[in-house]
Amino acid sequence: ASVEGIGFAIPINDVVDIINDLREHGYVTGEAYLGVSLRELDADTVKSYSLPMGVFVESVSEGSCAEKAGVRKGDIITALDGDAVESYNELSLALRRRRAGQDVEMTVYREGDMMTLQGVLDEKPAPEPQEQQVPVQPSPNNGDAYRINPFDFFDWGF
Repeated sequence: ASVEGIGFAIPINDVVDIINDLREHGYVTGEAYLGVSLRELDADTVKSYSLPMGVFVESVSEGSCAEKAGVRKGDIITALDGDAVESYNELSLALRRRRAGQDVEMTVYREGDMMTLQGVLDEKPAPEPQEQQVPVQPSPNNGDAYRINPFDFFDWGF
């Protein structure tokens, strides 16, 4: 049996930009942001209510790109710039490929109708400064060793 190595590469210019942003601002600038809270629709809900696959809009932030474009609570976002969005992860990936200030076309389902809304992506706000100690937990293998949970540092907002 043979094993083939798989590698992933990030362009060095992207890494340099990220490092510079972190040094100067404490966060990565220019990230695309819609200003919505979302919920995934499962296949049973979609089938039961004859809805399209997409992400359900739970709320829209005041003054956000989504509000300015006309997105409303209860809408289902089904596409971004013509690319289908069937899950929270797909929308997240689509936003990561875009930058703040870019024009965006959203396809939404509202009360039985599909519509296209136009907007300009906002910049994801800087995370709230928090006085937080590094979460350290004793290692189960060795009482003297400590480990850090990296997921305590992620901000999952869109």
